[in-house]
Amino acid sequence: APKKGARGNKTRTQPDPWSEDPRATTIAIKNLNKQQDVYTLIAFLDEQGIGEEVDYVYVPLGLSGRPKDEDRVYESCGFAFINCTTAQSARRAVKILGKAPLARPERELSVLPARVQGTDENVTEFYRRASERGGDACYNHTALPWRRSG
Repeated sequence: APKKGARGNKTRTQPDPWSEDPRATTIAIKNLNKQQDVYTLIAFLDEQGIGEEVDYVYVPLGLSGRPKDEDRVYESCGFAFINCTTAQSARRAVKILGKAPLARPERELSVLPARVQGTDENVTEFYRRASERGGDACYNHTALPWRRSG
């Protein structure tokens, strides 16, 4: 049954985004705090016991502040992509990430199936987009996607 809203009116129940593609393995995370990068996200996944089930992590970074600021640093753009080795692993990761303390202040993480699915497909998408931006996305090792080797 639909839940009752604050005024007693019925609110719509949201469909499960994972039901559309039960084989999805790539997760899009939104509202990530600015301190996260590829390595902090991998460390978190390892701490949660699912690091071995992840084969791709990408946290886009951008420069903080204004172009004239001298103390600009690279920080998360607020979203990330993670690919798990199986759909079952992705569902486990979604449950863990849904409760993770990685969100921006006063925001909740949004954890959804990504538009692009699969490790190879995400690597291809990264380099395609980098070439569209003039290739400047490969400036810094923490700005590159991480891919499990072997």
